[in-house]
Amino acid sequence: MSRKVIIAILIVLGMIFPGASLFASNWSANFRWQAGKSTLDLSSRENTSNIALIDALASYGVVDKIARINVTSYSSPEGSLSWNTKLAARRSAAIVALLKEKMPGLTDSQIVVTDVPEDWASTEAYVRACNKQWKEEALTLLKSGKNDKESLLQDLWGGIVWDDLLWNCFTRIRRTEIRVEYITNMQISATSATPAEKPTEEQVKPSIERLSVKFAAGQSEILSHYLDNSEQLQSLKSWVASLPPGSTVVLDALSSPEGKVSWNMTLARRRAEAVKRQLVKLGVSVDRITVRTCEENWAGLREVVASSWTGSDKDDILRIIDDESINDTSKKDQLIALDGGVTWSRLIVASMQPLRCVMISATAE
Repeated sequence: MSRKVIIAILIVLGMIFPGASLFASNWSANFRWQAGKSTLDLSSRENTSNIALIDALASYGVVDKIARINVTSYSSPEGSLSWNTKLAARRSAAIVALLKEKMPGLTDSQIVVTDVPEDWASTEAYVRACNKQWKEEALTLLKSGKNDKESLLQDLWGGIVWDDLLWNCFTRIRRTEIRVEYITNMQISATSATPAEKPTEEQVKPSIERLSVKFAAGQSEILSHYLDNSEQLQSLKSWVASLPPGSTVVLDALSSPEGKVSWNMTLARRRAEAVKRQLVKLGVSVDRITVRTCEENWAGLREVVASSWTGSDKDDILRIIDDESINDTSKKDQLIALDGGVTWSRLIVASMQPLRCVMISATAE
């Protein structure tokens, strides 16, 4: 299917379902890379579909309403660290060039680039979710903190572990994630190339709801250089300084759904406590901080799947996530049962990283 056809379909769908326009709220997508490459593989249906989405976004003429586009590029762990570092940076540069080509009005200040060479976090998540005989040995090795993990994994079980990672894990974690965030969530007319109405001055002000602290898989420690944490924490400082007297800071702590529900709830609470300590350091009184939710981020997973999942099983995934008659554990079991865990592993690697976070907002007195 050509990009022009995809764009036409998106516009027609927008006319039929204007309230569900793809560009009415923040959205994200993943570009995939071949091993060792930083040139986009246009034979990939996912890549061509994402380019069509960017074409469609550009056609709506809302570049000036984009607060930022987060571009995060990853390389898989095979090969040298120095090469993988360059590879991640080149992949980011390729996507930035694509965005600027499609949307000439886009400025450097609207693009935030993060490079993650050797994505060991996603590798560990894949191993944790699998049911292979070597799972525990591989996890122990991955958690050891050793610098020679690559060579040790290659030797583990006579190379069986490394071969599995090459075919089933690394192909999915060679990616560049883009997330488009608007100045404020807005309704866009499906029949016009401009927004339905111009945002007011109050709407254009940065919203604290867009600030969040991200966490690595299974971790509750704040890593300042993880994903966009550096920028988020810097923004948090100025926001705390401008809080109206008597306002309350609200924390919504979230974990990604992989793993046991009991552990994920504990992890969410620990993440909330970590952010609370950070806020106290910035001068916020403990009695002005409220933890509102600590839960698995199923809503976030649904948003990611709805906006960027390209597999033929997309409808099945959404049906299971939306099923209110089953609990979260049953949802995981059903997702794993779709194809013996392959889709679930892909979800963990491709979709769950941005779900591990603490969202920060405020309420007036």
